[in-house]
Amino acid sequence: MDAESAARWSAWPAVVCYVAAWALSLRPADNRSRIWIRLLWTAGWLALVAHVIVALAFVHGWSWSAAYEHTAQRTQTLVGWNWGGGVWFNLLTVGVWGADVLRMWMTSSRPERSVPAADWTRWSNYAVQSYIAFMMINATVVFGSLFAQFTGCLMCAGLAMYAWQQHCNTRG
Repeated sequence: MDAESAARWSAWPAVVCYVAAWALSLRPADNRSRIWIRLLWTAGWLALVAHVIVALAFVHGWSWSAAYEHTAQRTQTLVGWNWGGGVWFNLLTVGVWGADVLRMWMTSSRPERSVPAADWTRWSNYAVQSYIAFMMINATVVFGSLFAQFTGCLMCAGLAMYAWQQHCNTRG
C-alpha cells in the first residue's frame, strides 16, 4: 500500500466512529448509551489524530509546507481555488474535537452537567457538531475518492433519515 492509500484508509476509523457516535446520540440517552457515545467519540478523535500523523509523516515527510501545497493542488483540481488553508482547518478540527472529548469526559461524572442547562452550552454544542459534520462531509463527499464520495453520501442520507425518524418519534 502506498502512502496516499495509507493516509486515505487511516481516515475511515474516524469517520465510522463519528457516524456511530452521532447516530447513538440521536436516541434517548441512558447511562449505557452515554458511555458508548463517549467511547466512540473519543476513539474517533484518536483515529483522526492518527490519520493526521500518518498523512503528515508518510505523505508529506513531516513538512507543513508540503501538506499545504498538496492541499492547494487538491483544492485547485476539485473546486478551482488554489488555496491550501484547508490543512489548517483539518488541524482546527483535531483541536475542536479534542476539546469536545475533554468536555465529555469532564462532565460525564456529574449527571447534573451531562444535560446542557444553559442555552449557550446547547448552542456551543451545535456549533461544534456542525463544524465537525462540515469537515466530515468535505473529507468524504467533496475531497474523497469515488468510493468515499458514495459512502459519504450514503452516510449523510442515512443519518438525515435517522435524525428525522427520531425527531418524529419524540414529537408523538
